[in-house]
Formats: sequence, C-alpha cells, structure tokens
Amino acid sequence: MIKALEEIRGRHAVISEYPWKKHDFGYPGQEEPSSIVIHQGRFNWRAISEGEFIASFPGADRDEDNNADFLANAPVDVEKLLAALDAVIQLAENTDDTAVTAADGPHVPAHLVLSAIASALGGES
Repeated sequence: MIKALEEIRGRHAVISEYPWKKHDFGYPGQEEPSSIVIHQGRFNWRAISEGEFIASFPGADRDEDNNADFLANAPVDVEKLLAALDAVIQLAENTDDTAVTAADGPHVPAHLVLSAIASALGGES
C-alpha cells in the first residue's frame, strides 16, 4: 500500500457528488466571463445565489477560466488516474521482478515500478 495514494483516495472519497460543471457568467460582447461558478448537476440559479456551489471565481479572467476548467474536471480525472495506477500496481505486485517490460525497452524489476510510483507521490510504499 502506498500511503500517499491512500491519502489521495481518501480525500477523493469524501468530495461532493460529481461530475461537476463550470458555468460562466457574463454579458453579451464580453471577451471573458465576469465570474465563474463550479456546481453540481443542473444549473440552478436560486441554489447558486444562495451559495450552493463547489467554488466561485468572481471577477474571472482567462487564468481563472483555466483554473475552473481544471477544478470542474478534477474529480473524474483523479478517478481515472487512480484506476490507471491501480492497474500498474496490480501488475507489478502480481509479477516476478523480471516480468515488467517497457514496450521497446529493457525489463524493469516490479519492485522498482512500485518504488517509482511511491517516490513520484512523495512518499514510501
């Protein structure tokens, strides 16, 4: 078990229901939105005006727009990355140290694959 990966999995498990959606507020002719809100499900103006949203970016500019896109997609992206890492970890844990091979490269010992994942996550397995 990789501790940092389990911590990420734990934080992901307790977030608000997703998928999340980004909604830009703006006026006709504006190049950029005046504000951005990340919310759940269908857009509900009353709920959002009462503060029921995931995040808000008032006075948004292009950077906030990019940040909002990233944030709105983060739960699904994290879920996919966790699944990909689980597949690699399962492969490494269920093989001997000579069985993990790069597509056109040398054999990599499975314990080194696990160690590289743990190291990339800033921790130990």
